[in-house]
Amino acid sequence: MQKYSNSAFHGTVLIVATIVGGGMFALPVALEALWFTKGAIFLIFSALFMLASGLMLVDVNMRFPQGSSFHTFTKHLLGRKINFIVGLSLVFVLYLVTYAYLSGASAVFSTLQSDLTGKRYPVISVILITLFVSAVVCKGGRFSAHIISFFIAGKFTAFFMATAGHVNRISPELVLSNPAFGSLPAILLTLPLCIISFGFHGSIPSLIKIYGGKQHQFVVRSLCFGVGISTLIYIYWLAMTMGILDRSALAAIKDQGGNINVFMTALSQNELSHYINALLLFFAFFAVTSSLLSASLGLFDYLHDLMASFFGITSSFPAAAMTYLPPALLCVITPDGFIPALAYAGIALVIWSVLLPPLLLLKARKSGIEGPYRFPAGNKFLYGYFLSGFLLWVAMLVNMIKV
Repeated sequence: MQKYSNSAFHGTVLIVATIVGGGMFALPVALEALWFTKGAIFLIFSALFMLASGLMLVDVNMRFPQGSSFHTFTKHLLGRKINFIVGLSLVFVLYLVTYAYLSGASAVFSTLQSDLTGKRYPVISVILITLFVSAVVCKGGRFSAHIISFFIAGKFTAFFMATAGHVNRISPELVLSNPAFGSLPAILLTLPLCIISFGFHGSIPSLIKIYGGKQHQFVVRSLCFGVGISTLIYIYWLAMTMGILDRSALAAIKDQGGNINVFMTALSQNELSHYINALLLFFAFFAVTSSLLSASLGLFDYLHDLMASFFGITSSFPAAAMTYLPPALLCVITPDGFIPALAYAGIALVIWSVLLPPLLLLKARKSGIEGPYRFPAGNKFLYGYFLSGFLLWVAMLVNMIKV
């Protein structure tokens, strides 16, 4: 693979494209209890927290041969049992985000149908979106990469064109208003959504492949720049949405299930041109579909390898059926599970993006395996990070069970 050894640009683009996607539609609704100023601080804290664990994984990954996966170094450092638990949490996360993004994409597509025909066909929307993404994933290779790249390019183009048309609607007084804190359970519910909004960790092995082990400074810069730019985009999005929709409007969206079509309908109200409304819908569709393709491709590859290893099944169709049929059925039964699914996925994501990295790095340091990059903090920081992450995870889990 070609190595871009003289620039962090390509790696930064990869990280921003991985982070910014369909999940951003859940952020304004999730952060409604905090509002803009406190919500922005919350996002910055989440970004720094997740960046730290990402840099830990860079340290660990670079101690192993290039191309090593999470499975490889987790099994080597922590054993088969921990690796099995991490694998289960990964599959659980991928299934939940596939369901969440399939639900969101189908809801947006149903809204597009309504605009064109005056009628909504939610079940047909689920079927069509499922058939489309499964066909793209089954085809694989360069075709899948080109389709995903097309949706990513469309996502960012439509985002900046659509939001530019809303800038004049932003109320500074509304953005900078300082409502009282919501309840503690409501605030704890925002944590998993903030965590999954910075879930770039699966791209770290790909990032190392781009630059190679010797160019670790570009890997680190790509992560720092990518997370920083993504945080600014999130804050910009938060300012726009919270400058247009007041707290009661966002609470109403949450009460209606919080799916993307409800959010976009509320944002598109008032006297906006059809052109701006169309751009907004296309942005939503491109964003959530690109996220759906990226997330489900990882799940498909995992299940395909599993079937080939244990059952000798090399055809793509069984893996595609296992990947998309359960989420599609769930979308038909429970169509508005976008925000709850992302929240549950965020809690599971904590296991391998917050708790796992410090454990891996502590074990790698004890094992004496060396690498070209060293995470700039001692073992006390790693123990403190793990303890903080564990306490947050327990609090989120208990809160979610109570809710």
